[in-house]
Amino acid sequence: KPYLQYLRETVLSPLAMKSTGTREELEKLTTVSQPFGFNQRTGNAVLLRYKPTEISFSSGMLFSNTADMSKYAQALLDHKLFSASSYDTLFVSRPPLTTGAQSNWAFGWGVERKKSYGGRLVCGMNGGNPGVASTILLVPEEKLAIVGLSNVYSPAAYRIPRMVAQAVLNLKTSGGAGT
Repeated sequence: KPYLQYLRETVLSPLAMKSTGTREELEKLTTVSQPFGFNQRTGNAVLLRYKPTEISFSSGMLFSNTADMSKYAQALLDHKLFSASSYDTLFVSRPPLTTGAQSNWAFGWGVERKKSYGGRLVCGMNGGNPGVASTILLVPEEKLAIVGLSNVYSPAAYRIPRMVAQAVLNLKTSGGAGT
């Protein structure tokens, strides 16, 4: 099956993610923000165009909103998308690197236990393209999902969801980069 067809049948439709799609579908997706950047000369905000699907196929091809991304994050926490062994790989037993060293990555997600999260396992994924940035943090032990989306690419777009997670977990926020 073509990738997008498979994605629609197995993730987007079952989770009712109606505000998620490709650049070519953006005109129908009325609840997706437009990306902004800054003119280096004037410092003024400027409207950017999303990259075409052909250029950003495996990275940044889809556009969404917080409601849909929250559905996706919750489905991951509820084990609705993958097999049990895939969730074990994602949240528990990372495959070692070819050197034999332990890896903190699986399926593109970083995982670690950090003091800044009270020693809890935190699974995270960042994304970004000119004018947009995103973070999803999952704390499986707490059934906690934090989704942060920004229509301006900025390091703050990655720090704020981590600070929110720490606040929700009743921990001191360090303002650091997190996972």
